[in-house]
Amino acid sequence: TTPGFTVVAECGDGREALAQLRSHICDVAVLDISMPSMSGLEVLSTARAEGLPARIIILSMHDEDKFALRAFKAGASAYLTKSRAAEELTVALARVGAGGTYVTESLASTMACMLSAAPGPVAPEELHKNLSDREMQIMLRLAKGSRIKEIAQEMFLSPKTVTTYRARLLGKLRCHSNAEVARYAAEHCLVE
Repeated sequence: TTPGFTVVAECGDGREALAQLRSHICDVAVLDISMPSMSGLEVLSTARAEGLPARIIILSMHDEDKFALRAFKAGASAYLTKSRAAEELTVALARVGAGGTYVTESLASTMACMLSAAPGPVAPEELHKNLSDREMQIMLRLAKGSRIKEIAQEMFLSPKTVTTYRARLLGKLRCHSNAEVARYAAEHCLVE
C-alpha cells in the first residue's frame, strides 16, 4: 500500500522463496527467519552463494540479540523484529532498495557495546553463538523434533553428515541428547 513499492512475488516456504529469487528480478526480498522447509538464513546463505542480486531483509519474531549478527554475517542488508516491522519496514525497504543497509537504533547500540567490550570466551548462556551456520540450522531442526533422516532430506545432506554436525553441536552446547538441545533452544528463545 506504500507508494514506490511493488510486490513481484510471494511464497509460503523457504524453497519457494529461493525459487522466486532465482526466477524474479527484484531489488529487495523480505524473508521470515522461521519459514518452513528452509529458514530465511538458509535461503539468504544460498542466495549469496549463488550470487543472486536481491538485497535481503530478514524478518523475525526473535529479538535482535538472537540472530541479527548471524544474519548480517550471512549477507543480510537488514534485520527487523516483527514487533517493530510495522514502524520500520518501509524505511528499511527504501534504504536497502537504494543499496544501503538498515540497522535499528537498538541493534546499533548493542553492536557498539559488543565491539568495545574486551574479547573473551563466550558466556555459558550464549554457547549457541559458537555454532557454525550449518550447526545452528541443524540444532534448530533437532529442537523442533526432527529426526536425522528428515533433516538430511530437508538439507540435502547425508544422514552421516547430519550425525557429524549433531555431535559437534552437542559438544559446543554441552548437551548430551536431542532433548537437552530442545531445552537449551527453548530456554534461549531460539525456537517458536
